Amino acid sequence: MGTFLELFRLLDDWDPETLPERVTVNPDETLASIRKHLAEGNVPEAQRIISEEISRLRPMVRAVLLDAVDLVQEKGNTPFHLLQYLSYLHRRAAQILLSEQRWDEARQHILKAVVLAPDDDDPRYVLVEIYEHASQYDAALRLLESLVTGYPDRCLPLFELALSIHQQGALSAAATCYQRVKELDDVGAFRDLADIHLGALEMPLADIEMLEHVSEEGSKAALARDYESALTSFQHVLAWSPKHSQTWVRVGYLYQRRASGELDLVKGAQAVPVFKVANEQQQNDLRRAAQAYRIAILAEPGLAEAEVHHWLAECYLSLDLAALALEPAQTAVKLAPNDVDILVTLGNAFLANDALVDAESTLRAVLSFDPQNLTAHLVLARTLERAGRPNEAIVHWRVLEEFFSKLLKPGGDGDE
Repeated sequence: MGTFLELFRLLDDWDPETLPERVTVNPDETLASIRKHLAEGNVPEAQRIISEEISRLRPMVRAVLLDAVDLVQEKGNTPFHLLQYLSYLHRRAAQILLSEQRWDEARQHILKAVVLAPDDDDPRYVLVEIYEHASQYDAALRLLESLVTGYPDRCLPLFELALSIHQQGALSAAATCYQRVKELDDVGAFRDLADIHLGALEMPLADIEMLEHVSEEGSKAALARDYESALTSFQHVLAWSPKHSQTWVRVGYLYQRRASGELDLVKGAQAVPVFKVANEQQQNDLRRAAQAYRIAILAEPGLAEAEVHHWLAECYLSLDLAALALEPAQTAVKLAPNDVDILVTLGNAFLANDALVDAESTLRAVLSFDPQNLTAHLVLARTLERAGRPNEAIVHWRVLEEFFSKLLKPGGDGDE
């Protein structure tokens, strides 16, 4: 607590002997007023409200920490909430100042926000932005890296920082940042994007027209089944537009298709979408596909289609990452509750997680309205066997056996 108080005193000018006996706070009303004025473009009025509220509340910092104030408790306004609220006001003030390019003033506000809410990362992200605008690129990179450590897709914000520095013309700092992205990306998709820039830092920046042309070329290559050229084109689009969700979906699909391309699918059969990885190349492609789908979902939260979550679940199942497969499979079903293929994948995910009751009920539901679904029969047979019910499983094995027996007979569909 001593460190907290001393640090705050360095950042602000307040009377340590001022201990108000009581304060009434109404964050909801105040914040609604601030947002209203900002939405209407009345920035000066929003700034005035923020400034007055900060001035009124900041003497409370010491009082709250020393528990020497009878703080109003209505609406959950505990001392903790007061500090969070004051931190938010400083962050809002900093963001307005940033839009006006008043970097030093913004920095002072954001440092106070950090001190007031040490467990809140949002002010620190604003501080990254301030460091970047002040050309303190090393500080921006170090702080951002500390914020995203442990995140599965930490390379996206780091790559965005590198690209922003690149677009400002600070090529040496951009190269350092791109190189750090390569070192941290244990999957590979962002290594590829970083290499695109590192190999052409002196080239002119891409514009929208050029990116649209490259994307169109990628689509043409994909339609012509030239998947490698398509992948290269889409990667170049992402190198300049790393949050373009639909392009990430396309890249993920191409990696997933390449991983499963060695499968010889029998014509007319319903192929099992999940396959066991046979070699390192397949594993790498599937991991990159999963990374691409995750970024697509992250780039547009709540907007990704059911099939993206479905394909992500399939990647995890093929990689034997059963625990990770369940959440995207369940999300896909919520988005498309009547899609048979997605339901079968959910059943498979339940089986992989030993949730046998859920697997059985899901697969039986599929077979109730699609009794010839071979994949559902296969996964249900495996589920029943694992549940110790081989006599019931054999019914579904026989359905598969009959299908393939007919397929392999002379004159059967297999000879078409």
